[in-house]
Amino acid sequence: MSTSWSAPGQPPPPEPEAPPSPWSAGASEQASGAAASPRRYGGAPPGGSPLQRELVARVPMFPLRPMGLGEVLGAAVRIYRVRPRLVLGLSAVVFGIAFVLTSLFQGAGMIPTMTQLQVLSDPVADPTASGVEFSPSEMYAIILSSVAAALVSLVATQLVTLVLARITIDEAVGTAATQAGMRALLRRRGVAAVLLGLLTAIVSAIPMVLLPILAGLPLLIVQEAHWWTIAPFVLGIVLGLLGTVYVAFRLLLAVPALAVEPVGPIGALRRSLALTRGRRSLRVLGIGALVYILYLAAQQALSGVLGTIAAIVYIAILLATNFSAMVPAMILMMVISMLGAYLAIILTAPFLSAGITTLYADTRMRHEAWDVELNAVAAEASWEGSAA
Repeated sequence: MSTSWSAPGQPPPPEPEAPPSPWSAGASEQASGAAASPRRYGGAPPGGSPLQRELVARVPMFPLRPMGLGEVLGAAVRIYRVRPRLVLGLSAVVFGIAFVLTSLFQGAGMIPTMTQLQVLSDPVADPTASGVEFSPSEMYAIILSSVAAALVSLVATQLVTLVLARITIDEAVGTAATQAGMRALLRRRGVAAVLLGLLTAIVSAIPMVLLPILAGLPLLIVQEAHWWTIAPFVLGIVLGLLGTVYVAFRLLLAVPALAVEPVGPIGALRRSLALTRGRRSLRVLGIGALVYILYLAAQQALSGVLGTIAAIVYIAILLATNFSAMVPAMILMMVISMLGAYLAIILTAPFLSAGITTLYADTRMRHEAWDVELNAVAAEASWEGSAA
């Protein structure tokens, strides 16, 4: 390798710097010769020292290459730092509306139960009352209110997951996620996301419904309890539950696909099945299960605090009123418990959405070379930020 000529007695010129690694911090700025993007890299001055530029450099949501488990979990946590007001504000608004609606529906469904409990707690009003009995109309009211509350929760979850998935990808490539852009995404894809949630629920429930019915045919035909009629039914329930879990995880990447790719609800289901086929499903199932377990653990820990407070308040009211205020105590306990569940969902929904979306990106980068496209988008965003 040749070097530049220097006069005798003069120090040799410095060696040229080696080209930066495409995965090193600040590689895109060194390769392009442009200043760092003020939004993505913190706006370090061109004349600043390398240490200063390194300290103000902003870590992206996740590296644009195939990732490990720690990097997937790190992205699920990092979403709280990149856009906290947008992420938590979105969850608070959408789940807040859902909380009010579900409270109304569940409250309407609890009216027959409250009436029966009031009768039982006041035997003077009806001395013949001996137990809780519901009429067919009251049973239908309870069932319909539960279904309505479940649908509201599904709609809210799908809309929040859709928007958070897009925010995760945008932050990874360095493009700005704005409230206007999120509203536009909801207008374009909101209905499709709700339909996708319904399809996912229906498809995932098929094994849980079909296998126990088939396994219970011997019991239905014989109409007698024997080991060879009970054992298949129990086995069918276990296999149905495992099948439902397996199908649900095979469809885990459908919402990120809907948020990023030009597909509809059925196309998103097909994309998730394609991304998790064969041996790929083991990695998705393993990491997805870990993300979901951590999500549930955090949610239960947060909601358990207010749930414990609700139980203490309920017992205190009963003891203070000699068990005469059972209905008001139960209503107050239900409100406090639902408030705890609402706060827990707000705080944990970004973790689950970012983790699943990062797993979706990792799967595509591993098997479809999506990192090439993402790096091109990130380079373009960096150039635009430098020119702004």
